[in-house]
Amino acid sequence: MNKTKIMSGYSIFSKLIIGINIFVLVIHLFAPLLGGVFLIEGVLIPASIIGLFLITNIIAKQIESEERVGLKLLSILSVYEILCAILWFDYPFSLFFILLNISANYGSYFIVLKRNNKETK
Repeated sequence: MNKTKIMSGYSIFSKLIIGINIFVLVIHLFAPLLGGVFLIEGVLIPASIIGLFLITNIIAKQIESEERVGLKLLSILSVYEILCAILWFDYPFSLFFILLNISANYGSYFIVLKRNNKETK
């Protein structure tokens, strides 16, 4: 498959996920007005999913337009993913996902660094 088709498909998928989570977020924000209980987890989890898909959508657009993916953006994504793992999962699972995230981003960091060095030469 073509890289642009994959990235445009991901862009459509991420917009769908963002739309669903905005709907869930609005429901959780307006629930107390209708007699429901306000839960902070009901706001933080959809908001963190929206943020995660927004960051990855920016990276996907850079890959689709064949721009260089910045190391700063990858570092921001890594820290954000670690915070999401702490927020979403309990202790033993969050530690597993944090270590998995660090190892995956460590590899992608050096791949991007090597690619950026080849393009500058």
